[in-house]
Formats: sequence, structure tokens, C-alpha cells
Amino acid sequence: MLLSSPMPRYLRIIGLLLTLAIIAINTVFRDPSNLLWMCNMSTLLTGTALLLGFRYIALVGATWIIIGWCSWLVNVLVNHTYDETLSYITHFTFGCVALFLFFRLPVGRWLWLGCFGWYLFSQLISRFFTPPSENINLAFAIWPGWDGFFSSYFSFWCFLSSVCLGFLFGVNRVIFIFQNKKSKSNSAN
Repeated sequence: MLLSSPMPRYLRIIGLLLTLAIIAINTVFRDPSNLLWMCNMSTLLTGTALLLGFRYIALVGATWIIIGWCSWLVNVLVNHTYDETLSYITHFTFGCVALFLFFRLPVGRWLWLGCFGWYLFSQLISRFFTPPSENINLAFAIWPGWDGFFSSYFSFWCFLSSVCLGFLFGVNRVIFIFQNKKSKSNSAN
């Protein structure tokens, strides 16, 4: 799959809106360091990639927006953080845009590799540019509640990375097969 190909104008506009929205939200309403959370970095990646016409990279970001949305939802339910209205609006809106992209852009066979590379990149960025006390993207410490299962952060990180890799591979295969079956049935008609 090509990294860049003609992008419909409406997707470029969505990219511009995503990029402007995530930057505005994290500079006006929040601290700019919030941009380093995986869901925010991925929204910025998706928006910029759409704006520049990079479909594959936009799907890498969209994948992580959805995973970030799921992780955020688990965190809200486990830690009872129900009072952040802006967080609800952004996560649900950007999550819906990410899902929309999977119905509009073809998924390549190797998307999972790009997604795992983005995960590793986010871990490095978080380790180098965020304070350990914030544990952004779980880059410094075991997630509370999981410390009973792991004796060290390294074992937790290896487990998390392995599950992440397996999940990304499995989901990529399912979406790839689904899109190929759908395109074959459309071409048969």
C-alpha cells in the first residue's frame, strides 16, 4: 500500500479539523503536556496525516485513537473519574472519526507493524519528555491494581507490549479480511 495517494477533500478537511481541535483543546483548556498522551498524540498524527494525504499513517493514528478510547473508558470506570466533560466529548468525537476512517480507507496487510512502531515511539517520547509521577502512557510504572501480578515494571512492560502486539496483529487481520471480502462482493455485483 502506498503511504500517500490522492485523498478526498472531505478527509483533508476532517484532518484539518482534528489537528486544530486537538491543539486548541490541549493549549486552551488543558496543559500542553497532555498532547503526549497516546490518544492525543494519535489524534494529532491522524489529523496531520489526513491533511497531508498519508492514508496508512492516518490509519495508524486512528487505530490508537480507538485503543486509547477503550483504555480511557476502562480508566474512567475503574477510577470513577466521571466529572471531566471535555474528556468525554473529545474521546467520543475523535473515536467516532477514527471508526469512520476504517469504513473509508483501505486497511493494509501490515498496518499492525506501523501501529506497534507508533506504540514504541510513544513509550520513548513519554519516557524522555514526561515526569515519572504522571506515568503518561504507562511508561514508568505498573498500572495501579496490576502490581500484584508483576514483580517489576520491566515484566509488566513486556506483558503489555506482547498483548499489544498480539491484539494489533489480530485486529488488523480481521479488518483486512473483512474489507477484502466486502470489496470482492462489491466487485461481483
